Amino acid sequence: MTLPLREWIERQAAISAAKMAGAISATGLTFRRPGFGQSVRPAKGSILASPTTDLVDAPDYFFHWLRDGAAVMEAIRILALRAPDADAWHERFRDCVRFSLELGRISGEGFLRSGDFRRNIQEGFLKYVRADDDIAAVAGDRALDETRFNADGTLDFIKWPRPQHDGAPLEAIVAMRLWPNAAPAMRMPLTELIRRDLDYAATRLDAPCYDIWEEELGLHYYPRLQQFTALNSGAGWIATQGDTARADTYRAAANTLAPVLDGFWSAEKSFYQSRMSPPDAPNPKALDMSVILAVLHAGCARGPHSVADERMRATLARIERHFASAYPLNRGRAATFAFGRYPGDRYYDGSAWYLCSFAVAEFAYRRAALLRDADELARGDAVLDAVRVHIPESGELSEQFHPETGAQLSARNLTWSYAAFITMWDARRQAEAVVAHRA
Repeated sequence: MTLPLREWIERQAAISAAKMAGAISATGLTFRRPGFGQSVRPAKGSILASPTTDLVDAPDYFFHWLRDGAAVMEAIRILALRAPDADAWHERFRDCVRFSLELGRISGEGFLRSGDFRRNIQEGFLKYVRADDDIAAVAGDRALDETRFNADGTLDFIKWPRPQHDGAPLEAIVAMRLWPNAAPAMRMPLTELIRRDLDYAATRLDAPCYDIWEEELGLHYYPRLQQFTALNSGAGWIATQGDTARADTYRAAANTLAPVLDGFWSAEKSFYQSRMSPPDAPNPKALDMSVILAVLHAGCARGPHSVADERMRATLARIERHFASAYPLNRGRAATFAFGRYPGDRYYDGSAWYLCSFAVAEFAYRRAALLRDADELARGDAVLDAVRVHIPESGELSEQFHPETGAQLSARNLTWSYAAFITMWDARRQAEAVVAHRA
């Protein structure tokens, strides 16, 4: 029997929380990469992108991604406020803070001095290993340039797109949100983390990095909005700590980013572009769900670059129109519900992503709460009601689902998928309360 939508949402939220918990501090798991001579046991506070160790027809996501981890920490923060076992979620958040602080102390030189790690790597895998000079360059705040780390807290020596500049500012945003509810014992490490991440964000304003999907080096909207929001909020937060000089530095840095962000809007195309491209060389990835994710993660309350920004709503409308026709699952339906990353995506044949569909619903719920709009609440529910047909009874969420059959694809039990459901669930809870009060 099909549950009423609200009951199903509560059930799926409980499943998502449990699945997330299994990927955090998963110290009982061991994952082996024989080709690279690795045996990885996650450290306390690490967040696995996927705890799956059986990789038949699935990619290796047994890593701690800095940005993904920060997105999951936002879901942990929500559960620390809303879940029946809130104390356990507070403890998980504290462990994640401590683990992240340790990651920031990683030294590439120290890693190289610890022994010849190449001696255990099979010959055919050596071409996938980073050069010594690349590893040695990881020093000081360069550790936060790393896209991902081994879940045991060691440096990832496998070649991968680097640098990324979005993880630290997003982590700072989430940590500042938790600050008012942090226990006294947590204040010191939390302060250290926020200061570190904000200092880092202030030094990467003009530097190119890889996009959220780790495919293209350039100047991208997502990291810029996280930097802006972190520094803008951070100026006020650090001022309350009595550090006015730092507050001025952060405020000045945020002010330099404001016009940069506005420059991503294309009046000709009528959407926010995900990356800066020369006028004579338009980028096919310009229309990208990462823009919507950027707004949701940054969480600006109003004004430009928020869910209230009508230019952002226009951007989402363009994305909806594309996937309405591109994905067979959407054709002939009143509401588009299967969403991918961007037109022309080739990863797993450009399939739909659960976290993208949840993001569209969350966007509607946030607008519903902000504008007291019952139609927006209904819009989010229509997306979610259609998506749930393609979620198994177990509630397990992969990274993607097939745009024609709905079959799950790519990484199994993607932690970010569960986190995206939790943040969407919380946005709906707020929207429902506001709309009901208005009625």
